[in-house]
This record gives sequence, structure tokens and C-alpha cells, in this order.
Amino acid sequence: MPKSIKKPEYIKKALGLNRDAPVPVSYMDKVEQLAGSLALNIVGDSTRISKSKSDRRATLILSEATTLLH
Repeated sequence: MPKSIKKPEYIKKALGLNRDAPVPVSYMDKVEQLAGSLALNIVGDSTRISKSKSDRRATLILSEATTLLH
């Protein structure tokens, strides 16, 4: 995993968010840019299908403001 996304605080700092703030779904394009070669899809309470051509993919399941990585 790239160092820029290894810890939540790294992501939030790069996005200009407070450490305890949730990362909005609308920021996922920026998170993908930080991650480099990783496509992030979201399903559940919100849906987002990545436009990235990356072979590495992760699906986040968003349920009642809780996110799980699968």
C-alpha cells in the first residue's frame, strides 16, 4: 500500500480534512490519485464505480456511515 494512504491521518491531511472528520464519497477521486494504482469502488448506502483502469481494485461497503474494506 502506498505510504500516502497507509494511515487515515495521511489521507485526511492530504485532503485538508480534520483528523476526526469522515472522508466524503465525493473525495474518492482524490484518494485514488493519492493511492496511485488502486481503483476504489463504493457500494451500499452510496454507490461509486471507479473510472480508473487500474488492475488493483478495492470495494468499500458503506453502511450507516460505517465503511468496511473488502
